[in-house]
Amino acid sequence: MFSLSYIIGLFSDFLQEPKLGGANKRSLLEKNKKWAQLLEEAKETERLNLASLQKYEQFELERKKKRERANVVR
Repeated sequence: MFSLSYIIGLFSDFLQEPKLGGANKRSLLEKNKKWAQLLEEAKETERLNLASLQKYEQFELERKKKRERANVVR
């Protein structure tokens, strides 16, 4: 039969966190690459949104100036 220390060793190995070996390490690297790509896409989206907002603010400012000029002429 098996000795008690052998059985305890098996259970302790089973309860430990898995080591980053082949498949787990590759999976973790793929997840990290995915998150890095999502972060880059979010940064690009933020940049585009800010540019769009600035254009809109400029448009509104010009519109306001035109209205003020129209009111002064009257």
